[in-house]
Amino acid sequence: MANARSLIDDPEKCVNELVHGALGAERFGKGCFMIYSAKCDSSFTRFSVSSGAPSIAPAPERGRAVAGISYPKGDSDRESLIDEILDQLATNQHSLAQRRPVNSAMVPHAGIRHSGHIMADVWSRIDLPRDILILSPKHTSDDVTWTVAPHEKWALSDSESISGNLEFATMLAEHVPG
Repeated sequence: MANARSLIDDPEKCVNELVHGALGAERFGKGCFMIYSAKCDSSFTRFSVSSGAPSIAPAPERGRAVAGISYPKGDSDRESLIDEILDQLATNQHSLAQRRPVNSAMVPHAGIRHSGHIMADVWSRIDLPRDILILSPKHTSDDVTWTVAPHEKWALSDSESISGNLEFATMLAEHVPG
């Protein structure tokens, strides 16, 4: 975890207990930490501080974060926009693209309003497998270099959602360092 910090001072504990306590307070990657020692004068008899970003507990559903911003909030408005984009794509294509299986594809994520035409063109050319791993940029400044979204469903609107794979997300988070 980038820039995570853990500081512990407790005069009743030995050095090993302090080190293990500090390392246990954060999810430091193997070999991704440095240990410093300092004398501390304080009016407190003991203290601990940890500054890493908190983990998000698994939740059954991830709420719709960008509905109304990156795509229309209402189901019928979103579906109408997608239909319009698909119609324009069909009109502008000189020949129908042959769908084919792929191992990976790069698709913009700026939202249907901004990059929907490119998204539609890419998705129209590939056969989607049952399970898809989505990698995307992180838009927060919480010092975490990567995260896994532990959700069973991702809400698109109040009535529409897509399924997630909580088992795979958990396995990925447990087996990838950092």
